[in-house]
Amino acid sequence: MRIAGESSNRLVKKQDLSHLAILLVVALGIGIYLIATTVLIAKDGVFYIERAQNFSSAPLIIIKAHPPGYPFLIFISHKFIGLFNSGSSAQSWVYSAQSITLLCRLLALIP
Repeated sequence: MRIAGESSNRLVKKQDLSHLAILLVVALGIGIYLIATTVLIAKDGVFYIERAQNFSSAPLIIIKAHPPGYPFLIFISHKFIGLFNSGSSAQSWVYSAQSITLLCRLLALIP
């Protein structure tokens, strides 16, 4: 009986992992679709992008005014994208913010 219980637990864990993988792939597909088709971003998106842009010049002001986590992630993402892109356009900031949002959405699905 004990061996049957252990094998069924392993089977359930494998099924859970496969279901989670399917959910993450679907969410990733929808997220990439939304990034590709979004024409306008919301006011709060503009707010956080402005905070991220000011992060390099005045980090203490940003940290004291609001929680710095999300603007910092956008800033780091933009720096990473800047390694492969030669310019700093408004669209690159938008893609940085949207990619961090997608990452947070995917990570929120795991629990």
